[in-house]
Amino acid sequence: KLLRKYILSNRVEQEDEPSSEDEQFNPEAELIKKVITFVQENIGNSELNGHMIAFEMNYSRSQLSRKIKALTDMSVTQLIRKERMQVAKELVIENRLNISEIGYDLGFQDPAYFTRFFTQTFDFSPSLLRESSLGEGSSVPQSSR
Repeated sequence: KLLRKYILSNRVEQEDEPSSEDEQFNPEAELIKKVITFVQENIGNSELNGHMIAFEMNYSRSQLSRKIKALTDMSVTQLIRKERMQVAKELVIENRLNISEIGYDLGFQDPAYFTRFFTQTFDFSPSLLRESSLGEGSSVPQSSR
C-alpha cells in the first residue's frame, strides 16, 4: 500500500504536465503515457509483462512491442525494468523500507536477484546508494548509464 501510494503520488503526477491549447493530440505520446501509468500502477506485480500490458491497451502483444520499440527504442520488458529501477532508486534513498522489502514490493521474487539487477543497472549496489545518501557530506553515487 505504501509503495502504491508513493508511486501514484510521485511518478504519475510528474507525467501530467499541463498542455497548451495549441498542442495537437499525439497518439504515440498518449500510448506511452498510458503504458507507463499502467506499469506504475502494477509495478509490484511479479507477473507484469508485455502480454498483460497489451491486453490492457487493446493491442496484440507483437503490435504493442513494435510500437514501444519504435517510440522508445526499448522493448516492453526493458521499459518495465527501467520504471522498476527508477522507483527502486528513489525508495532506497528514501530509506523507509529495507532493500529486500523494496525488491519484493517491486515484483522481484528474489532479493539477491534484485540487488544484482540494481547493481547492473546503476553500477553500484543499493546498500552503497543508501549509505552514501545517509552519510553527511558524501554524495550519491552517479551511474555511468
